[in-house]
Amino acid sequence: MKTFFRIVIIAALLGAAYYGYRQYQLRGSSPKMVWVQTGEQITCIGCGKVLSRDVKEIRVPVEETRRYRIRNLQGVCEACRKKGVQ
Repeated sequence: MKTFFRIVIIAALLGAAYYGYRQYQLRGSSPKMVWVQTGEQITCIGCGKVLSRDVKEIRVPVEETRRYRIRNLQGVCEACRKKGVQ
């Protein structure tokens, strides 16, 4: 009976070691992820004030980082519009 329990314990340890090794392999094969910001920001031409900012931070694979950016658009705020800035 002792021999049977020893075999069961050894089999369980080997199974756990194999499971851990497979998880390590799977984690290593997944693409590396990084945080990037994407969206748009509207700033005033006259005073530089940020009128609108719709920027999100997302995780993407390293290979796809060049696809995401913050678009900087220009506009005119009410104060500068009253001053005549166009």
